[in-house]
Amino acid sequence: MQDSITRMRREVLEIPDAVARLLTRSAGEISTAAKRLCKVDPPFLGDVAYLIAAKRVNVFVTSDKSKAAQRLEHVRTNHPLTEPITLIASVYAMVERLPASRHLKKVTQTR
Repeated sequence: MQDSITRMRREVLEIPDAVARLLTRSAGEISTAAKRLCKVDPPFLGDVAYLIAAKRVNVFVTSDKSKAAQRLEHVRTNHPLTEPITLIASVYAMVERLPASRHLKKVTQTR
């Protein structure tokens, strides 16, 4: 019987272990980056998404403040360390669902 799990799905299933390794090895750096990201101006990012979407480009956002972009659902943790992880997982899930007719080829590798 042929394995019915795609490579992308296998990588999605590896996310919890990869996150655990990342948090263990890089906790200090992640904390510093999270504090800096909290200072980013979210309305500015929404404006950028709007301008890109206005050019008829598919833009996916997790904010409900962008009217032109498509909303990418994700689990909200409201924590600066875990929120990016749930965002990454939702992007992987979205990519896995894209139709094969788009002829997408995965070019990254998870270690």
